[in-house]
Amino acid sequence: MKVICNQQNKTQEFYELARLFEQQLPENSILEINIYQKIIKLKFVNIYIKIEKKLVCLDTAAIKKEIYAILAEQTNVDLPWGILTGVRPTKIIQKLLNEGQSLESIKDTLKNKYLISNKKADLAIEVALNEEKFLSQNHANEINLYINIPFCPSKCIYCSFPSFVISRPKVEAYLVALNKEIEEMGKVLKDGYKIKTIYIGGGTPSSLTAEQINLLLTNLSKHMDLTHSLEFTLEAGRPETVTTEKLNILRDFNIRRISINPQTFSQKTLDFIGRNHTIEDIYHAHELVQKMGAFSINMDIILGLPGETISDVKHTMNCISELNPDNVTMHTMAIKAASILKQQNYQGTNPDNIRQMIDFVQDQMKKAEYAPYYLYRQKNILGNYENIGYTKPDKECIYNIQIIEEAQNILGLGAGASSKFLKSKKGFINVKGLEEYATRIDEMISKKRLLLVEK
Repeated sequence: MKVICNQQNKTQEFYELARLFEQQLPENSILEINIYQKIIKLKFVNIYIKIEKKLVCLDTAAIKKEIYAILAEQTNVDLPWGILTGVRPTKIIQKLLNEGQSLESIKDTLKNKYLISNKKADLAIEVALNEEKFLSQNHANEINLYINIPFCPSKCIYCSFPSFVISRPKVEAYLVALNKEIEEMGKVLKDGYKIKTIYIGGGTPSSLTAEQINLLLTNLSKHMDLTHSLEFTLEAGRPETVTTEKLNILRDFNIRRISINPQTFSQKTLDFIGRNHTIEDIYHAHELVQKMGAFSINMDIILGLPGETISDVKHTMNCISELNPDNVTMHTMAIKAASILKQQNYQGTNPDNIRQMIDFVQDQMKKAEYAPYYLYRQKNILGNYENIGYTKPDKECIYNIQIIEEAQNILGLGAGASSKFLKSKKGFINVKGLEEYATRIDEMISKKRLLLVEK
């Protein structure tokens, strides 16, 4: 699909909405949008639709509503999130709450201004209210630390993250550069910042050896003041990488939250998507962590994996229920540009099937008394749906809330890691390549040092 607009600064935003209907439109459709004073003219070039409408208000939301109405009528598609194309719906609610608006008024805005469905409006409001008790406790001098370990045992076909199949020489060289970044950034943070949360992600951080994990955490504890931190998470997403030796090290360094991410409990699917482990590995890893008694456990699942049906999702949820983790993170498949699936031109699961899967998971979570506590969306997400983090009472991951709401400073360390600094209102992304990260480490340290001290 192609979108042409006489106001070029709005073209991309209109395109992001229009492309959500692309599968139901004729191939190579072209939407022309011409805006003149109070008149909007919409034309589909190859399906011979010409519409001219006079609008009372020509703000972007009003124009998007008209585009949505036309596309919905032509395709018979009703999007659950309406005209919203951003990744953080709850930020709108947080803004309205801060303005003192009532929940009734906020819901009315979501439904009438953004055309969000009643069910999604209720979900977004519930998440925003659950976030608020954490966001209200934020302080300007707090910062959240993200450390990226971009190595995995193998590459999953849906993954677009800059990750590399693990090899010892690459890891050793990477850790040298990472440890330097930790040391130098630690010097800056000690002058006025308190580390609130630490999140070691990737990649698969637990794919490092026990010796490498110990070295990393020793260096982190030496150069960063972690005494004020409320939460310390490490992703052990690939269950075959979890060992008692590694868990003992994590416990000794006060890591108290671990992600074990099955994604599915179908062995056929695991094999197809490139996860070289068994269902038994998931149970074994969970047992090791649970026996340790020191960790809160998160488990990720993905809805819309190739070939999966609602029956597969029901089986996965039954297994999740049996393991009873503290957090369950439900991802809806997003076909990302850098993934193998995109290269294979995978079209994804039917939106109606995705809706059934999401509804089932949400019903199961509610019955098990899990609450939705953070929510975000992605480009190219199937059915224009969402990802949701569910939690048992008082088991929320504070880091997830902070990064989604962009409500606090985030310092990203490691290749491809993103930072966000509130004082300067600027972000910074480290280079992604391993060799480039190592050779340009001093440059990245210098740039982030300036952003951290900027008033």
